[in-house]
Amino acid sequence: MSYIERLNDISRGGDRSVTQQIIDVITAAIADGELRPGDRLPATREIADIVGVNHLTAVRAYRRMREQGQVSARVGAGTFVRDPRVVDAAADEPGWQRFVLPPAAPSDHSRATSRAHDQAVSPGVVPFAVGYPPTRALPAELWARHTADALAELGPEALQYGPIEGVPALREQIAAMHGEAAEDVMVVNGAMQGLSLAARALIRPGEAVAVESPTFMGTIEVLRQVGARIVPIPVDDEGIDVDELARVAVREDLRAAFIQSRLQNPTGADLSPARCARLVELARRHAFFIVDDEVWAELRFEGEEAPCLRDQDPAHVITLGSLSKTLGGGLRLGWIRASGGMVERLALAKHSDDLHSPTLTQHAAARLLAAGDYGPHLERMREEYQRGRELMLDALERHLAPMASWTTPAGGSCVLVTLDAEVDDRALVAEAERAGVSLVPGSALCAGPAPGTIMRLAYGYVEPDAIELGVRRLAQAVRAVRAERRARQAFPLS
Repeated sequence: MSYIERLNDISRGGDRSVTQQIIDVITAAIADGELRPGDRLPATREIADIVGVNHLTAVRAYRRMREQGQVSARVGAGTFVRDPRVVDAAADEPGWQRFVLPPAAPSDHSRATSRAHDQAVSPGVVPFAVGYPPTRALPAELWARHTADALAELGPEALQYGPIEGVPALREQIAAMHGEAAEDVMVVNGAMQGLSLAARALIRPGEAVAVESPTFMGTIEVLRQVGARIVPIPVDDEGIDVDELARVAVREDLRAAFIQSRLQNPTGADLSPARCARLVELARRHAFFIVDDEVWAELRFEGEEAPCLRDQDPAHVITLGSLSKTLGGGLRLGWIRASGGMVERLALAKHSDDLHSPTLTQHAAARLLAAGDYGPHLERMREEYQRGRELMLDALERHLAPMASWTTPAGGSCVLVTLDAEVDDRALVAEAERAGVSLVPGSALCAGPAPGTIMRLAYGYVEPDAIELGVRRLAQAVRAVRAERRARQAFPLS
């Protein structure tokens, strides 16, 4: 007798509930092999008709079987029998979770981010992949003093919940740094949260957003998470290509342009004054927002200071800043500067995230800034980053000059390297990791195809005496991948 026939014979007056009897019949069919892993079960309404019961009874039966790990449901597809070997292991092993969690498709950008953070603390790896500040230069003593002062002055109040937009004293200090009104500043948990809040406040799924290519991989991932339709725009030594952006703005209903106008990551380029003016004009004409990530802007160590884009049009430009690269990434202290109704809208988005940023940290930061300690420390950090850049450029010249070219940033923490012959960047990443060095490949830096084989190498976090070693290992990896490519071309598989 088939399980369908047995369902027809279910008794409504027995000791067991009808729900449990449905479960027992289907479970027995699975155990006997009548139903095999991957088989689709009848729809709940069909089961209800066969048994002659209310539809909700069948729904309850399937739900309990899912909880027991016997079946799985796929939206729009139905309910399916699971592999019993997985069910047997589910009670003791966390592997069962992958069968009940919704599907996730990690992108090149998210994979590169996760790998970079893992490699930052991996013994034996020279971590060119992470843009962390130099640990050796972080001002632990300053933080200890100002944190103690905040606790001494405020007592338990320093540990209490705070305003969503941020502690007023810190908002005032940040505003003063930028010639801004305090009400136009909102404190966030690092610039990454700022990017996320701005994206969620501005963009609905499917809307077009222009993004530099290459750019910070976190920007691409944030926009991907909100469902934006990302339109990559090339970048050169004068910043984003505004002529291409103008062409895009004619054919696309752009919602926003996410850029880095000063010391762009990864190129180190500044947006030229002429392009700044053109970009603002385009935003006004086509009514889109500019989200300007200025995380690296304070870390210029040579050349003239580039103009702040927000100063030209506060109504269209939302600017992100952070203390992560200067005072410590673990503080998770950043800010958004915005005008009009944007701060209120951003605050609504932040409220659903975390209510507010850590209160004690904000009070300590406000005191550090007010005391005048930030300026001297910033100069020391610039010296550290410049030292790293010089060591990186020297090492690249010695080991990669015949095979690559690279940018010479006027500040910040990274160089963009371009190989003179294209290779598969996944193969390059794998070979570099085997050699003991990490990097960020072009596939993680670009929302579309990368312009050749490019890679970002960050030098700020790496100990100075390890930079030479890391570049030497990288050159070894490049030679190995190029040799393998030549071999494949000479002896192609038939």
